[in-house]
Amino acid sequence: METTLADTVRTITVPDDHLTVLATAPPQDTPGWIKLSSVHSEPVANDLFAATLANVPNGARDVAGSYLASFAADTITVPVARALRTCRRGIVVDADTTWIRQHRDGWFDGVALEADVLVLADDPMVGRAGTIAVDDRAQLTHLTVERLAAVLGPLFASVRARAPYGVRGMWGAVADSIAADATWRAHVECADVAQAWNDAQPVIHALAAVVPVTRPTLARVDRAGHVAHLTIRGTCCLYYKSVDHPDGAPVEYCTSCPLGTDEERRRRQEEWLARDLAARG
Repeated sequence: METTLADTVRTITVPDDHLTVLATAPPQDTPGWIKLSSVHSEPVANDLFAATLANVPNGARDVAGSYLASFAADTITVPVARALRTCRRGIVVDADTTWIRQHRDGWFDGVALEADVLVLADDPMVGRAGTIAVDDRAQLTHLTVERLAAVLGPLFASVRARAPYGVRGMWGAVADSIAADATWRAHVECADVAQAWNDAQPVIHALAAVVPVTRPTLARVDRAGHVAHLTIRGTCCLYYKSVDHPDGAPVEYCTSCPLGTDEERRRRQEEWLARDLAARG
């Protein structure tokens, strides 16, 4: 009989995911998996940071800190937030039963979970082993996000000990990830991006209730009679600092970066929409 966790993971998985999500502990004969609680270990933490730093072209430690915190946290945050949005289920993560896998290029491509799942009373999986019914959606969201924050906190502290990048920025990147995954998925599927943004807000509100975050925003982009919506990060990932710019050369920010003037951000957004329209034919 399929577990509630396995059913949830199957439901939230999409064909073009770069992330492998396992609803069980990773096979013992598969290398590369790291138990999340082991980030307290000096050798493990050093290895994770070194692998990320090695993929930053100019070796900037603050960029590596931003990347490592964001890449590792996304691996856990994305499935948890998707389950809350799309299944009304809460994956109760724990550092001792969560494993992550770092790709050789520094990012993370896998998460394995052994976790209970919070559900509402009308969920068809009520009564299954490892399934806990709660009273309402607000409670489900709060309890789930509280657990997520509890497992990410030590990870962020470990990164901060090795890089001059602030913990507040790390939490802001979590909020950005929650919004961006929801809106980008809607954009790819030609669904209502603004509605997807609204669906992500309760999860971000719950996060902001337990940790300090800078929230992302939603931009309306118009070009040649076409309209789209794009999530703008609340926190810069420092990508623009990952390479050295010659004196006087303009700094290139990401399409979703909050930095720069209003005019620069608008130009980047309109250029993104032009590229997207061209790609869609």
